[in-house]
Amino acid sequence: HRPLHPCYTTSSTVTCYTDGAWDALSKSGGMGWCFKDNAGDIKLQGECAKRYINSAPMAEALALKAALEAASQLGLGDLRCLSDSRSLVSMLTTNSSIVELQGILHDIRVLSSSLTSISFCFISRSENVLADGLAKSALRSCMN
Repeated sequence: HRPLHPCYTTSSTVTCYTDGAWDALSKSGGMGWCFKDNAGDIKLQGECAKRYINSAPMAEALALKAALEAASQLGLGDLRCLSDSRSLVSMLTTNSSIVELQGILHDIRVLSSSLTSISFCFISRSENVLADGLAKSALRSCMN
């Protein structure tokens, strides 16, 4: 798959993988993210879970927001964000939105503005295994 938006990297670019998992019955979401350096080594990873999540796209957007909050706390400057949610990447690269996600997308754009550079790229689910595992782990812990 070709990304919807070019993914620029420099020697200082950190790659951020994010994913959301959602359970329709319990309306719970799990969010996972990890940062890798240019050598592909994991710098940091995290997961969290929330209740009252209305949709899978909302879980995806919340995962990216959590990752950007962590990036901001770490003082990262150049970030390449990878997600297997084509719709989320499309909304961010075309500056569009859906009503349900407007607030979260606004938060993502505000957090993005504190970085030197940021890009959002679509990747296949098979390329997003680590973040997917973190999101599903968080969702399981929330449901138990």
